[in-house]
Amino acid sequence: MFDGIDIAAAQRQPKLNRDVVPQRYGVATLIHRELNAAFAEKPDVAPPKQSAIQRRLELAAAKVRLVEQNIELGLKLAALRDTMPSNKKFGAAVRKQFDLHDSLYVAEVMRVARRYGDRPEIYRAVGWRTLVELASTTTPEALREKLEARILAGERVNGAEIIRARSHSADCFKEG
Repeated sequence: MFDGIDIAAAQRQPKLNRDVVPQRYGVATLIHRELNAAFAEKPDVAPPKQSAIQRRLELAAAKVRLVEQNIELGLKLAALRDTMPSNKKFGAAVRKQFDLHDSLYVAEVMRVARRYGDRPEIYRAVGWRTLVELASTTTPEALREKLEARILAGERVNGAEIIRARSHSADCFKEG
């Protein structure tokens, strides 16, 4: 086993660090690492690789969990907001109870949760950014209803598409 170890290389690296750690400790560590690797049992068969389909399914499930967590948080925040007499007290309560300091994020999760919290057929079918754009105050109600109908029909809708449709509808509104 020692014949397979490059002792000179094992001495060069620790020599550079000898002001911090004694060189013999560095050499011993590197030799130990090489011996450990040489004696380690090698598996005869590599573990099966995860299929692309399985990875996509796991990613989709993780996205749904993220959306559900944000919806749940938004519902809790909205319920808290309904009990607070002022924005200042609400902000203090959110920082204390939820350790959230980004007021834009807080407003975003509340807005999405209020609009879609009771509509799992919508929020489980799209990603978080899509929900944020759908629930945006700048998305016209008619456009929102068309997009929701497409989602319910099983079509894919994403946030970038909503932004484009929103700007297109604003341009049409200006012209008309």
